[in-house]
Amino acid sequence: MPLPFVVTGYWLLATKWKTTMTITRSILISFLVIFVWASFVCADGGGIHLSGGKKITGVWKIKDGAGFEWNIDNLGTAMGGAYRKGGRGMVVSFASKAVPGMAGHLSKDGREIELGPWNVKNLKGIKVYRRIYVDAKNGYCRWIDIFVNTSESAVTIKPTYTSDVSISPRLIYSTSGKSRIDTNDWGAVTASSTGRHSSPLIAHIFATRGNPLKPRFSVNHRRYRTYYNITLEIKPRKTVALCFFEAIGKDFPQAKKCLAQFDVNREYQKIPQSLQQIIVNMGNQVIFLVAWKFEASETECLVAHIDDYLLETLGNFLVLRNGDRLFGTIKTKTFTIETSFGKLSLPTRRIIGLVVPSANDSHLHVGLLDGQIIGGKLVNTPLVIKLSNGNEMTIPPDKLYTLAFRISREKPEQIDPITHPMIVLRSGQQLFFRADDLAGDFQTEYGCLKLHTKNISSIDFDTLCGGMHRVKFINGSCLSGLLKANKLKFRLDLGKNPEIPRQCVKRIIISSKRIHKNPTVMTLRNNDTLHGRLADKLFNIKTPIGKVSVSPKDIVTMNFMPGISDPVQIRLRDGSTISGKFVAKTINFKMEPGPKIPIYVGHIVSIRNR
Repeated sequence: MPLPFVVTGYWLLATKWKTTMTITRSILISFLVIFVWASFVCADGGGIHLSGGKKITGVWKIKDGAGFEWNIDNLGTAMGGAYRKGGRGMVVSFASKAVPGMAGHLSKDGREIELGPWNVKNLKGIKVYRRIYVDAKNGYCRWIDIFVNTSESAVTIKPTYTSDVSISPRLIYSTSGKSRIDTNDWGAVTASSTGRHSSPLIAHIFATRGNPLKPRFSVNHRRYRTYYNITLEIKPRKTVALCFFEAIGKDFPQAKKCLAQFDVNREYQKIPQSLQQIIVNMGNQVIFLVAWKFEASETECLVAHIDDYLLETLGNFLVLRNGDRLFGTIKTKTFTIETSFGKLSLPTRRIIGLVVPSANDSHLHVGLLDGQIIGGKLVNTPLVIKLSNGNEMTIPPDKLYTLAFRISREKPEQIDPITHPMIVLRSGQQLFFRADDLAGDFQTEYGCLKLHTKNISSIDFDTLCGGMHRVKFINGSCLSGLLKANKLKFRLDLGKNPEIPRQCVKRIIISSKRIHKNPTVMTLRNNDTLHGRLADKLFNIKTPIGKVSVSPKDIVTMNFMPGISDPVQIRLRDGSTISGKFVAKTINFKMEPGPKIPIYVGHIVSIRNR
């Protein structure tokens, strides 16, 4: 069932979306919509502070959901722990002047403290509060710094956040998959190296994807420090805030995985809405999300909502690249888009919004009512809008940032759940297609498999497996390999039949159907899992007292631990246990539905019979 939108207003489509590994049981669509400019936010108060609780005068010690301890002092900084002995994390200063220490108070659930207010000596009229939250389920600590301008003049502040990790840090992985920070990055991992004993491993999350106001993240490995720097202008009597997440990793692969799978938008929703509305580096200026969740995936588009006083304005809504906002009626009846697979004529009634990502590029993205996203060039330019005052304006694409249509009966606030097979391109496009056309050879470590779409849930082309593709089957199995075809043929619902290069595809979503009736689960060392049944009649095990034959139906669990004298340990249904060496090199496994695969014994972690 789709969730209702939490507010009403305008749809504003933006360009950033991602795939996460958040598991859900249903396909849902939800709007969580905010549109808050810092100048609209009320001054100090308004529910942005913790209510009074237990006073904290010393070091606050608490563990996160991953078992790491955070020691927070009366400056709101993290001592030791993730930053090693003698290190200190998230020290905030203004023109090299740090804020003074102060007692804080604890939230009712014991997971968050607030310190302040501090008066900044070299910034008259500015008061600073710090809220530090440690998540009980996930492994991270969250800082929110609240800056209140109590004066009658605008004030520009330049806070610097410094973390001393007591060992030379290096930027080793960013959200764009590189060892350097790009303008599109919203997080990074630092450590002394990528080796097994690298330390400390810290994932830094400093913005939401696509937010235009990102702090500048930098690393000084000679001074053992990482930095955030940002410049904020706070209007008279107004309040703004900054939010940061810091997470600890046990080793480099785990820290890299933590960053890649960190759902910043989901964790951001744990922040009270009144506080969300003043945070400028995460999810709130012209951005937030509408989520289309397909079981183990979540494709996001960014949307916006106009403040309540603007809701009374009739007509549609445009944001120009210079920041101007226009209200009125779109006179253009059809949008003709030149795509990479041909020209499309899209009636305005089918469109929920569009965005032009760059002033230097005439390509735009158009969102449709059914959930598709089309990318290309607008052919029938310019855009014509009749303003609320009766004047007409023509807007060339290079002057436009985004267009949103007001929610109405024709463009309702709820979209039907997306159940149609969909291809997600690296360019950001989402296109519906005929799934029965998609088939191909899938090369795995265990041979080449013939894929049949009736058995497949999705195919991921962006994975953490060194360029490998990952097929997810409707029975719950996951298998890594390479789709052999260089070009994939699709019959699109839009009436085109393109051949799309494999490297242009990010994800293919075929079915939300799930079958969980398989008696056996096999876990492999590359984190693949297979659901089905063991297809061998007998297993022969060489034990210290001789060879033993075991029937698969008598097995409860088998654990494979290479490097010891008896690497296979078996527990039988009658309570017996057997340890020894597997005689055969492979175990035949039949996925149901799906193919039969010979799995190398050395690749198996465990087998569990239900």
